[in-house]
Amino acid sequence: MVSLIFIFCSIVIGVSLYFNNGTALKPNKNMLLGVTLPYNMLDNIDVINIINKYKKSYVKLILTALIFSISMIFMERYPSITLIYMFLWVGLLFYFNNKLYVKYFKELYSLKEKNNWFIIDKNYDGDRYWEKGYYYNPEDKRTSVEKRIGYGYTYNLATKKGKWLTIVPIVSAIILVLGLSIMFFIFDFSDFKLSINGSKVKISAPLYGYSFNTEDIEEVTKITFLPKGMRVNGVGTARYNLGNFSLNVYGKSKLYVYKDNPPYILIKLKDKYLVINGKTKEVTEEYYNMLKK
Repeated sequence: MVSLIFIFCSIVIGVSLYFNNGTALKPNKNMLLGVTLPYNMLDNIDVINIINKYKKSYVKLILTALIFSISMIFMERYPSITLIYMFLWVGLLFYFNNKLYVKYFKELYSLKEKNNWFIIDKNYDGDRYWEKGYYYNPEDKRTSVEKRIGYGYTYNLATKKGKWLTIVPIVSAIILVLGLSIMFFIFDFSDFKLSINGSKVKISAPLYGYSFNTEDIEEVTKITFLPKGMRVNGVGTARYNLGNFSLNVYGKSKLYVYKDNPPYILIKLKDKYLVINGKTKEVTEEYYNMLKK
């Protein structure tokens, strides 16, 4: 399910990027690909060739990226890897998309310089402030300006406020994704373990560890099928269920379960049920025997 959501998001991103890039192909007043040109040169054969090469390149990039996004299906069992892959996928897509834009922007601007297609004095031409793929004009005190490609406004990265408004969201997103990736990595690659020390039963698990006394146990049985239910506060993936759930028939329950690996041990406590198993049937049997002693 997680991988399918990410693939759907990838398609949305790819389609959005396609239409966003497409705005550079249509004349915006006297501007193509972010470069201002004389009106009578907008349909120049050399200009059209550059525009067509740009379109062919970004379409190829987006299609390649979408093909690579399909591989997330095979990562379904490990959300941490899927999340890291998705983050890298988005970052690399936008990086190479910007590299393509800069490449063809410079090619068109070079053609403009070669033919001296400047509408105003070259020293006052604003195109050069966009040559890095973003707006950078130290002489302009405005924090934001209208985009030349796409819709809305972008920040002037030559201003202090513009830099902060650009960098802070990016850094915040990186920190958030890294934090979530580390958390899911711990979930994905940590074991759920049961141990008994005297009258104390301890279940070791990331974030949702739990302990109780043996006298709290009212019944211990094996079940073949995991009851359906709803996650209340926990983690559910294609590989495991961990945390607090509300199960059909049993109600309030704690799950420490590796899916598709029956049997499961059902422990009836005074105020809740607890379901646990091991990564192998042998480990599950060991836990069961420990609890029945």
